[in-house]
Order: sequence, then structure tokens, then C-alpha cells
Amino acid sequence: RVTLRLQKRRPLVHGLSFGFDGFEALVKAMGEIARLNIATENSGMTLSALRSATKTQSLSEDVKILLEVARSGPNVLGSSMRAIKMAIAGRQYISDSHSTANFIVEGHNRSHLYGQLKSVRSVASNFGVEIPNTLPTVMRANPFADYDVLDPDGRRQLPMHGVFPYSRVNNFNEQYLALIARHKRDMETCGVTQISVYSAISTNGFLFEPVLIWLDTVEEFHRRHTSQTILAKVKATEANEPARKLVSKMRAEIVDLMYRSGGVHLQIGKVYPYMRDRDATQKKILKDFKNAIDPMGLFNPGALGL
Repeated sequence: RVTLRLQKRRPLVHGLSFGFDGFEALVKAMGEIARLNIATENSGMTLSALRSATKTQSLSEDVKILLEVARSGPNVLGSSMRAIKMAIAGRQYISDSHSTANFIVEGHNRSHLYGQLKSVRSVASNFGVEIPNTLPTVMRANPFADYDVLDPDGRRQLPMHGVFPYSRVNNFNEQYLALIARHKRDMETCGVTQISVYSAISTNGFLFEPVLIWLDTVEEFHRRHTSQTILAKVKATEANEPARKLVSKMRAEIVDLMYRSGGVHLQIGKVYPYMRDRDATQKKILKDFKNAIDPMGLFNPGALGL
């Protein structure tokens, strides 16, 4: 059993979006706003990730989103006005910046909400430029949208993640970009691309999630967890073995780089290192326990490095 503390949801919600010319500026803004402890959501992404995320919107899907926004707030008139502003702004939120960040704040009343927004805006403006707040508005109007395991173009995608101290994430990003640069020619040959998304975990750490994307055939798992709209866009008819080998190699290098850069993970299993930091006694206990309950090695072989 798990017991969770419930908090009353504040009635008023609003979001802000900012564009940044570089990763360091993005991290500074997200870190400073995390320290204010007033943003309920504090996330960002590269421009390439933002463009990828908006590819699925058709006219009918745009209309559906606008209706969700119009119904999402406690005040129908206010929510409808936000939907109208979104329609006027169109896709202006896809700026020419290196990356964007989105901040959502809540308020007990208008005065409280505007005070929260003013604080976030004053910090973010020191590092970036405000852009239309379409994305955080959509995020809050539809917080539990279905997640497709294929990208909007029907390609496979492999997300990874690491949580870093704010003081070390810039160094990781530099080394990560260098790693991507070393593989650039092979990536172009095999049709592999990459995007990155980010999230502030309060003041505790910075979540960095790189995603590798490539054209390939789909399996039953992909079909079960992807909408028909996206499945209709799948173009691959043969397995892309060169891309799979490259992605596998790059994943191992990226995970190792995360480890060496002080990154930790929200999951353990076969991909992220676990046994690497265990001492001899801990390793023996784990192996003895594994052998006792699974002497034939049938349960998830290879997980945890066992």
C-alpha cells in the first residue's frame, strides 16, 4: 500500500514560454525558477524536439485542442479567450531559438496568480525571450494525453535519461554534443536523428532526456501503443539493420557518458549501469539471492547485470 498526501488544486492556472539562444541560458532560467518553488511544471526542449512534437496536428486535431483549452478552466469566458489567443498566435511559439522552456504556475486568486507570473517572468527574461504560451496551455488542458511510442512521422524512437546536478549538466551537454558530432556521418547515412527534452526536478536535479529517432519497421508492441494516425505514416518496409546497430552503439556510449558525468536514473534494468557501483559484498548478496529464487536463470536474464 502507498499513502499519498493530497493537496487542494488551486483554481487559477497560467503558463509562460520562453526561447533561449543556448543550453546554458536554458539551464540557468530553469534552475532559478526551480529555486523560486512556485512553478508546478518546469520543462524544456530543443527546437528540433518542439518541431517534432507539433507535426501530428491536423486541422481537426487543432480544433479538438482548442476545445479542450476552452473547457479546461474554471471560468468559461477566460478559457475561451485563451483558446482564441492560441488560434491567433498559430505556431509562433515555434521560435528560432536554440531551445524553449515552459513554466506553469497556479494561484488562489488573480492577484496571487499575477504575482507568481511576474516572479517567473522577471527571472526568465534575464536569460531568454518570451514567446506565445501555446504549449503550456495545451499541456495543462490535456495533461494525460495518449503517448505514442513512434514519433509523429511513424519512425522508431529510443529515449534515454539521466538526472544531473545543475552544476554538472552543462559539461554533460557539451560532451553529448561532441558524441553526436563524432557519429554525424553515420547518422546521416543511416537516417538517424536526435532530439532532447528537459525537466527540472525541483532544486534536486536536472533531467536530460536525449531521444534517438530512425526509420525502421514496426513490431506488435509499436502497433499496440501507437495511434492509427501515426501508424499510417510508417514508410519502412524492411528492417533497418545499419540504423539499429548504430543506435545500439550510441545508446551504450550515451549511457556510459551519463555515468561518468554524475548522472543517475529513474529506472534500473538492462540499460543503465547498476552492478558497476556495487562492492564485492553487495554483488555476492545479489547473485546469491538471484540464484536462490531463479537457479535456472529464467527471470529476465541480464537485468541488473546478473
